[in-house]
Amino acid sequence: MPKTSPWKFAGRLLLFWAPVLLIFGFFELLFWVAGEIRPVSSVLAYQKAHPHALFLRGKFDQQISHYKFLGLTRARPRILALGSSRVMKFRSEMFGEGRRNFYNGTGLITQIEDLDDYVELFRGNFPKVIILGIDPWILNDQRHVSHRLATELGADAALDWKAHLAVFRHLKGRDIHRLWEAAGNHTPDRIGAAATLNNEGYRWDGSFATHLPTQATDWRFKDRESPPIPERIRNAEKGFESTPHASAFRLRELRRALQRLKSGGATVIGFLPPVSSESYHLLSTLPAHQQFWSEYKTETANLFKELDMPFTDATDLAPLGLDDRYMTDGIHAEETFHLYLLRQMLKDSRVQEALPHTGIAVNTALADPATNFYYPRFSE
Repeated sequence: MPKTSPWKFAGRLLLFWAPVLLIFGFFELLFWVAGEIRPVSSVLAYQKAHPHALFLRGKFDQQISHYKFLGLTRARPRILALGSSRVMKFRSEMFGEGRRNFYNGTGLITQIEDLDDYVELFRGNFPKVIILGIDPWILNDQRHVSHRLATELGADAALDWKAHLAVFRHLKGRDIHRLWEAAGNHTPDRIGAAATLNNEGYRWDGSFATHLPTQATDWRFKDRESPPIPERIRNAEKGFESTPHASAFRLRELRRALQRLKSGGATVIGFLPPVSSESYHLLSTLPAHQQFWSEYKTETANLFKELDMPFTDATDLAPLGLDDRYMTDGIHAEETFHLYLLRQMLKDSRVQEALPHTGIAVNTALADPATNFYYPRFSE
């Protein structure tokens, strides 16, 4: 049998795999044009130079913790907002002349272990002011999450060949259509398929820009979560697992983290984020939630009082003179609500001292006739 030269064998092998490589290369090109595989470090550098750019991947892992951790490390802000997605609407314009010293760390803290990780990762380098949103599930022993901040800071998916292969293997017809649409409609200031297709994403300051349809003649509340939050509460699931009491262990962990932040020179301004009126009623009256909900509110308030830290319970919209029209679903409030929240916080002299430029910016935006239930108009 005649021998086949190595070069001829390599040529045949390349010819055999050529269709696969061409297809893979085609999708890689689509991913690149859509901004899906743009490295996070490159995104942050671009957003610094182009403040109107929004970032949100569609098919690749969004890696919010990775993105926010690098963003926070680079920003080194004086004012930091921390918490879950329910804190993502604080934005730089709300802090007046201090706007360039603000960063929104939404997504870094979703459970008490994340707060512990944050304190450990940034010890000795805390910002001067931390606005901390505390969700009920932070104090719920029945809420189990398999990941935490310290383990979410791995390699950038854009630079990980295994991540590329995983996405490629799971592409379906609808995914390909949307990816093609995202690549075809790509603009320099929308980085990622979700940012392009939904016209939303994270800003340079870490806040999240949502573009919801607004009708000035019809501002009726609609719960956009799926399933809606009242249904989750009734079924005791997805953040509202039934538990008899606020966790004593988690309260101790929260106390320890707050004490470390305070001793590190940070002024912590705590608050409990709002829920829709129906959700509030259910949590306050259903036997599966009533006791825990009461303890979540009172125990957290008592803890901040004992530590001499500013605190606002914003779970109920009514005491702030607001209603469900300021909410985009049962647990997320839009930007205008956060202006009212800041105005309430500023009634505390300690908050006034910590945020000296915020009051003017808040009052100016709220007085602007163009400000609606979702979106404020900020003066330049």
